[in-house]
Amino acid sequence: MPVVSRQVTIEAPREAVWATLADIGSVSQWNPVVTHSVETSDEGREAGIGSARHCDLPGSMGAIEEVVTDWDELTSMEYEVSGAKMMRSMRARFDLENAGDATRVTMTSEFSMILGPIGALMAATMGRRMMGQNMDRTLGGLKAHVEGARRPEGRTASEERGATALER
Repeated sequence: MPVVSRQVTIEAPREAVWATLADIGSVSQWNPVVTHSVETSDEGREAGIGSARHCDLPGSMGAIEEVVTDWDELTSMEYEVSGAKMMRSMRARFDLENAGDATRVTMTSEFSMILGPIGALMAATMGRRMMGQNMDRTLGGLKAHVEGARRPEGRTASEERGATALER
């Protein structure tokens, strides 16, 4: 299965970054790849392993379900993704480490695509590239949110969600 990793340094303490990641249902507030999100865990359940959310994706990308499978407070979170179009399986992980007064966040995704050998070839080429682009946008949104970046004057929320990390 292809593995793609991306990294960003966020000018904020690890506790602030973790607070954003650990708020499972609010991912759509900072991730431009998600248009709407809602926590689907049992009411009253504490965040951690087994926490779940539903995420709507832009346009014809549909929706996905995510379930937390690993949780190390202030350090790492991993979740399994189901329902993603063209994906047989997918797992994503966030690792946080101190970088002076900042926090270095590493996002790693491991995935396999449907369609057997053709899907494997697609995953190794365009799938890796597309996954990397989405991860760059996700980390850019996380950085902007945690650092308190403001939306450029005149831009709507939907326009902001469509912006790449480099445009922020």
